Amino acid sequence: MNRIIEYSTFHIGLTDVESGARIGGTSPRSVKPAFQNELTKYLMTMPLANDCEISVFYSFDYFDDGPFGFHDAAYAIHDEKSPLVEVIAHKKSKRSKGGSHLSSELPGRSLILSHEKGLESTGTAGNPYSFHKKGGIPAFDKEFDSAIGAKALKLMKEGFDHSIQLAFPAGPNDSILNCDWPFGEAIFHVFTRVRETEFEFRYCWG
Repeated sequence: MNRIIEYSTFHIGLTDVESGARIGGTSPRSVKPAFQNELTKYLMTMPLANDCEISVFYSFDYFDDGPFGFHDAAYAIHDEKSPLVEVIAHKKSKRSKGGSHLSSELPGRSLILSHEKGLESTGTAGNPYSFHKKGGIPAFDKEFDSAIGAKALKLMKEGFDHSIQLAFPAGPNDSILNCDWPFGEAIFHVFTRVRETEFEFRYCWG
């Protein structure tokens, strides 16, 4: 049975913000990943609901095929056991004042959330919206009927929400960022499931 799923888009703003939806820059105050090494960097913070936010950190090695190898880990669903990405749920936050080894390699920018809603169906022919969004059907840089697309839809059937879709910053109204994008041309996804007060996260890129 086909499902109709609501989504809203967002884009990367021209300036930085201290709080709210944001990407790059310094990490939130008092929010630290449980795992850290010399590769670990802050990526972004996204509001969810009820004064809750999630922040994303990643530890990628682009030149090695070991446990932190970026390329070999693409097109697979990862959970909290993987050291590659850590998603942390926390209350509303502000940026740290000073930089640290966790500070992003991306410049600090706001994320501008659209108030308009769209609808996507699991049975719709063609690919879903492929730029930045919250909700909707996950899009990938390969055709939607790929194995990773099917795995992502299975997660959603199991109760996970599609909380973040982050694409290469070339979407409508995106600010130009003069830096290396951590996911290349791949599209990054975060899925969230809440059971009572416990958060579960899954993520992938491809």
